[in-house]
Amino acid sequence: MELRLKLVALSLLILIMSSCSQGDKSIDQLIVAFDNSPRSFDPRFAIDANSQYLTNLLHCSLIEYTPEGGFQNQIASSIEWKNPKLLHIKLKNKVRFSNSQPLTAADVKATFDFLLNPEKSPRSAGFKVVDKIVVLNASELEFHFNKVDAAFIINNLGVGILPQSLAKIDEAIKDPEKLIGCGPYKLDSFKSHEIKLSQNGKFVLKNRVPRKNQLIIKIVKDEGTRFLKLRKGEVHLVQNISREKVAKISDYPKLHLQKTLGLNTAYLAFNMKDKVVGNKKVRQAIAYALNRNSIIKHILKGMAQPASQLMTPGSFYHFDSVSLINQDLEKAKKLLDEAGYKDPDGEGGKPRLVLQYKTTTDRTRVTIAKTIVTQLSKIGIKVNLQSLEWGKFKKDVEEGKAQLWSLKWVGFKDPDILHYAFHSSNHPPQGGNRGYYVNESLDKILDDARSIVDKNQRKSLYEKAAQILENDLPYIYLWHEEVFSVINNSLTGYEVYADGRYQSLPLVREKAN
Repeated sequence: MELRLKLVALSLLILIMSSCSQGDKSIDQLIVAFDNSPRSFDPRFAIDANSQYLTNLLHCSLIEYTPEGGFQNQIASSIEWKNPKLLHIKLKNKVRFSNSQPLTAADVKATFDFLLNPEKSPRSAGFKVVDKIVVLNASELEFHFNKVDAAFIINNLGVGILPQSLAKIDEAIKDPEKLIGCGPYKLDSFKSHEIKLSQNGKFVLKNRVPRKNQLIIKIVKDEGTRFLKLRKGEVHLVQNISREKVAKISDYPKLHLQKTLGLNTAYLAFNMKDKVVGNKKVRQAIAYALNRNSIIKHILKGMAQPASQLMTPGSFYHFDSVSLINQDLEKAKKLLDEAGYKDPDGEGGKPRLVLQYKTTTDRTRVTIAKTIVTQLSKIGIKVNLQSLEWGKFKKDVEEGKAQLWSLKWVGFKDPDILHYAFHSSNHPPQGGNRGYYVNESLDKILDDARSIVDKNQRKSLYEKAAQILENDLPYIYLWHEEVFSVINNSLTGYEVYADGRYQSLPLVREKAN
């Protein structure tokens, strides 16, 4: 009987210890919800947003991005242009992969050699300017260029590094046990609904070692379900919910909102080959008819700032010399008169002119477009609005089958995006100049800026470019939207990044009592 009681007591003790252990484990977990599963854990094939967010956590890179969208060295101790076509890189000491293998310049070369190969890499377009990569010793290497690309560092050196044995494999690495990284976390398991990561004890940057031993990413496609799990405490952090739900955060005392201005710019664009909107006075009239602040307040719930140019206000390349066009209906009507579109029969009668406006089927974008249609009607412009599925919308715009449309550039970190968006060599399908805008003076400035690595000289050129675009008005810049996260109040240490990445997750911890 005594033995039986002792066994019962021992069983209860084991059960209690197990329960405590499980409780401790749950406290040491950070749970985040993604809207979709990443397509790849291999940084060479990470081309969708969620894949890039995840590979930032699993892999280290030569540079890392700052919350504002700039960059700083990560595993590189120095990155220096020896001349405009030669980039010298030195690695930090004692960088190791999760299997304890030292990271060397040969691993960096092997990773980027794969990225250079157009037959293998989906990211090769960004590396066409690289002629060769030369390893000098275990901690130093050089990038040799066939053409100057001043934006190369910020645009291309944030790719995660693999051991050379893995970087030479042609296919994407899918097996978690075979994926070796050097980031703050290592991959433990992957299922369609859940990804488990744990702390990488070999991570070299001690100030970014994860405060939580385990990071769990839940894949929850339905927005309402993500928000419900957040409210119940089943998820600690969500970054992809609607403004309508964000506006109600104050109703939930266990949650708080963090936000920052995002690296994005919404714009209204014109088909510059069209005889109506190709007239600058018509474009100017449309600009003066718009009330951005009303749309920001009522549709975007105040989570945006009016835009006067493509680069965001926090950028080194944002210029005070470029001004915002504010609503002025009388000036807009006068410009239409000067353009030859006089009011035929007074206000409320026949329109001065009729335009076609195309947008996507996204609910918020349609609501914004309808509001713009209403605002333009106040100066006598009738607008026929079409909302199209993305594929059809993109095809129509690129084929010049739209007079005006609205879109948003996202994630850009360098003003070289102006080359892609406005240079006359980048008309579709070569690039993003979908309005078929041509300005030879701007072309020369953008070419020169691309070939100069000195930051201040580039700034001077890009200010001239911004002023030309302000004058010609191929775009009407609308606003820069904010990026936001909703977080459980028990946690602290998270910082929202302007490009939406989750790079500060390792720093998340419980608030002190």
